[in-house]
Amino acid sequence: NSLQALAELVRQEQGKIPAASAAASVEKGAAQVASTAGPSRVIVGGFSQGAALSMRAAVELRELLGGMFAMGGYLSTVNLPGPSPAPHPPLPVLICHGERDTMVEVRFGKAAAELLRAHNQPQPDVQVLTYPELGHCVGPEEAKDVLAWLSALIKRPQA
Repeated sequence: NSLQALAELVRQEQGKIPAASAAASVEKGAAQVASTAGPSRVIVGGFSQGAALSMRAAVELRELLGGMFAMGGYLSTVNLPGPSPAPHPPLPVLICHGERDTMVEVRFGKAAAELLRAHNQPQPDVQVLTYPELGHCVGPEEAKDVLAWLSALIKRPQA
């Protein structure tokens, strides 16, 4: 189930399973939830490497997702597929990044937003929030913004 997929992601963040297995777990969990609750109810997100994995899912598993948030992450362009020509509803995306992040510079978060906008046509729904005093961590203001975004997203009518 989706809780098992989440547990596998936590283990991956701790370096206990390879990234490819984590990606497979996200895909399996998203597919399971989407098949029962519908794709609009599948939201992925994370911090740092979890954000990178979530951004990749927003590109590669788009049809299974209802939203994606990322904090202090980046989008790897290695083997990144091009935008799909098939029409699809916009995927709500929230990218949060600390402007004092020296591990994953804010420019990488902003570049990811541009790539996700290109993949989220015809109506991009990509928000970027930056935090002037935040480094490579999750700050209280950022957490509050993510919770507000999630709350608004889950209150939307199902597609």
